[in-house]
Amino acid sequence: MYEREKLKEAGYFFERMAASENDPAAFQYELSAFLSSARSVLQYAHEEAGKKPAGKQWYDTQVSGHSVLKFFKDKRDVNIHVEPVVPSRHVSVSITERVMISESIRIEIQKEDGTVVVREHVEQLPEQRPQGKPAEMTSRYVFDDWKGPDDVGDLSRQYLSALDDLVERGVADGFLSG
Repeated sequence: MYEREKLKEAGYFFERMAASENDPAAFQYELSAFLSSARSVLQYAHEEAGKKPAGKQWYDTQVSGHSVLKFFKDKRDVNIHVEPVVPSRHVSVSITERVMISESIRIEIQKEDGTVVVREHVEQLPEQRPQGKPAEMTSRYVFDDWKGPDDVGDLSRQYLSALDDLVERGVADGFLSG
């Protein structure tokens, strides 16, 4: 009944999560809101489908065996009932600097009478100011208990897609109004 509305809400918090990747506290708050709103999609679908003949069986079939749906259901349950979910943060810092190089040569010739002749050549490059870029920092969040290579953003995108597919199938099969 309200599945699509909650799916939009979850999408909103997903976008906010992505935008706050370099602010760990904000990222965690947005993740918490994402987990709750996305889980509501399944809760509404379970409630609505369960009121129709064969609806509970349809729902169970859609959800069972879907690793991302189960994983996020468990994450939301931990986040609400046990402790805040805090993914690991991997930070990459990129620093770019420009190095100036000049060329010079110095030749010393010592003659037999002991005099020293020095010849020196220095190539003067036009004066240029180094144009380094400011350091760039990127964050990548991972769930340590997820066995695949996916980070939180990738998994969240998969979760939203799976929820959207479930809602669309439910509407097409007559178990959900959306």
